[in-house]
Amino acid sequence: MDAATRKKTRRNRRTAPPPELHFRNSLDEGVNKPIPWIFANLIAEREQMLVYGESKIGKSQFALQMAIAAAMGRNFLHWQYRGEQPRRVVYVNLEIDEQSFSNRLADHVLAELDQQREQPEEVESLENAVLLREDQIALINEHIKGRLFFSDGIRSMDITEDVIYDELREIQGPVANWRDQITALRPDLVVFDTLSKVHSVREHDNIEIQQVLMLLRKIATVVTQQSAA
Repeated sequence: MDAATRKKTRRNRRTAPPPELHFRNSLDEGVNKPIPWIFANLIAEREQMLVYGESKIGKSQFALQMAIAAAMGRNFLHWQYRGEQPRRVVYVNLEIDEQSFSNRLADHVLAELDQQREQPEEVESLENAVLLREDQIALINEHIKGRLFFSDGIRSMDITEDVIYDELREIQGPVANWRDQITALRPDLVVFDTLSKVHSVREHDNIEIQQVLMLLRKIATVVTQQSAA
């Protein structure tokens, strides 16, 4: 979409009838409703969180460890897990190949389980190509099967500049496909890793990045509402 077309599209949106606004000047009993935290003071249900920082400082490791903790119903670092049952988590891995992701996943699950033992089992990192035993694979699957779902062989979400302007008004095409596929898994938490692989827009354009985040929120919000129904 060229600059002239984008400008016309934005102008048309500005001429649409404004939404009805509501304001309050007092509190009600809703102020005492508990916040539906997944991890207390970190992320709650229906919230969107963006993890950012310099390259290679561990953002993906942070996101995966958080996803595993939610799927296992355990605390994440110093944030307390809230919930009576483990959460269903979808992890959209667009960053590394499947073998490396599987090794990283196994490392984190085994490390999480070892924290609960008085004498942790000595397990060398799979990054060093140490093979898992059959009992270790079975143990990992016991704790993630049916709770943690991760993408296989996907490297892009196909959110292009044209898709953004078409689908912010009506969800269809590739975004609808993602929404439907993820909704079928009924997750409580969705992780997209990494944002730069989600889209093909100009990252220095704050407006377009905000619109990418809006599309991701639409996907996640639909998922949350339908899974809670």
